[in-house]
Amino acid sequence: MKDIIKTLVLVLIIIIGGYIGLVAGDSLKKTVVTITRNNLSKDDPIIQELYPKIENNILLRRSNLIPSNLTSEEIIKYTLDSISGGDYKTKTYKAQKITCNITNGITFVTSTGKCKVAIINNSVFSKYQKNDFNTDIEIDFIDLNYHGLNCKNDGSKYYCQILDFTNTQLGYSLFSDAYEDKNSIVIHEYYLSIDLTDNERCKKYLSSAYCDNYQGKDRPNIEEDVIKNNGVLYEHIFTKDNDKYYLERSYILSNR
Repeated sequence: MKDIIKTLVLVLIIIIGGYIGLVAGDSLKKTVVTITRNNLSKDDPIIQELYPKIENNILLRRSNLIPSNLTSEEIIKYTLDSISGGDYKTKTYKAQKITCNITNGITFVTSTGKCKVAIINNSVFSKYQKNDFNTDIEIDFIDLNYHGLNCKNDGSKYYCQILDFTNTQLGYSLFSDAYEDKNSIVIHEYYLSIDLTDNERCKKYLSSAYCDNYQGKDRPNIEEDVIKNNGVLYEHIFTKDNDKYYLERSYILSNR
């Protein structure tokens, strides 16, 4: 009988010890994860560099986005939205009647007697693709109309006629938090998208006066609490490669 009791006590001690070990191990694991994370504020220089790459950009809004899956058209549009002034030039062409002859194969129609054109080398799009997403899949330089730009390609560069444009898709971004974990920077942000052509949704967040007549008006501001309480929460992961961070993945954490 004493042997049975001793055996039961020993088994009980082993079970209790194992449970304590699991709890301690899990706690240690969580502690290690916490230690490896370095919380970053929005004012941190690396966040100041990376956050504008995703802020207010509606093209990157997917339930799960992997940059290598972006189409040529999406890469071109992203670059047109984010291209800096030093990476292209503009030139004004005089029209013959209603036509601006840009090159032997490219013409634009105008009602103003002239055409203002942005000229962007194909290599610029490849540079932005590499710098922002660290991918170098060959881009198909299709002709397209986007955000007031009527773009035609001659095989080596885009000629984009600059037209009057009102953006009817407004995106509002709110930084939540960020941290550095080993070789990655993780950014959480709330994002609220408003389609101005959806009058009911527009008036939910913006004034009736603006929604009824938004043409030519400046983009309204929205309170941070409105974005946080109504927006979609995203996680964006930037990974370092050769001392530079690239967007590796972007996905929805919670959707309202």
